[in-house]
Amino acid sequence: MTQGPAAGPRASDVDWPVFVVSLPDAVDRRARILAQCAGLGLRPRIVDAIDGRGGLPAGLEACVDRERAAARVGRRLSDAELACALSHRAVQRRIVEDGLPGAIVFEDDAILTEALGPFLRAGGHKAAEFVQMDHMDARIWRGRGLRWSPEITLHPLAANASLATGYALSAAGARHVLAHSTPVAGLADWPCDMTALDGVVTWPRLVDHPPPDPDASAIEGGRRALVAAVPPARGRAWRFFRTGYWARWWFKRRTRKIS
Repeated sequence: MTQGPAAGPRASDVDWPVFVVSLPDAVDRRARILAQCAGLGLRPRIVDAIDGRGGLPAGLEACVDRERAAARVGRRLSDAELACALSHRAVQRRIVEDGLPGAIVFEDDAILTEALGPFLRAGGHKAAEFVQMDHMDARIWRGRGLRWSPEITLHPLAANASLATGYALSAAGARHVLAHSTPVAGLADWPCDMTALDGVVTWPRLVDHPPPDPDASAIEGGRRALVAAVPPARGRAWRFFRTGYWARWWFKRRTRKIS
């Protein structure tokens, strides 16, 4: 990881492009995120997300592995979830194919904090190959945080954390994701092991997200239905006999959950 902030350019001069993943008809969301970016001096490029609300578009079925995704996630993935993963993959391919050094990526419902601007001005997006600025269920290694500034600490990820609302991914990171998620067999957050990149999460979170709302989100509504369809696990006593239980037990004692 890069050590600490230094005097840097204005946020408008950040040397990595900023992409916003957004469905073509999400007019209100686009207006909100563009206004937030403008307030921080960022000039994002809109990437039209793949619309999976009516089913995965023709021709994209060959780009996903539904059975492997179900085995990995523990349930079937909806078409909207797979479309979201493919949309982020399109940004990752763009990083590699256009020869970009990396990119800062937001989803269109991201809530950008005031602390984000100074972080980017100081080059915080280049502190690691993968910098996750919004996260949920993040587990970090105890005692390994790097104080980036008096207000912000970067914590190495001990395991993948949920959410792809706001993150920075280097070219090397994009190549890693593409190499280990072809075809896509997982969620946008994340289809492969991101700890292999020595990725970090910011604390506090520099990007926020609205509460999950199944009425406002096709992804959330479909996800909840599929989660509800998963058969309940056996009683708690069985956990002592499950493969990997003690490995997880030891892992949890060497890590802590921060979000």
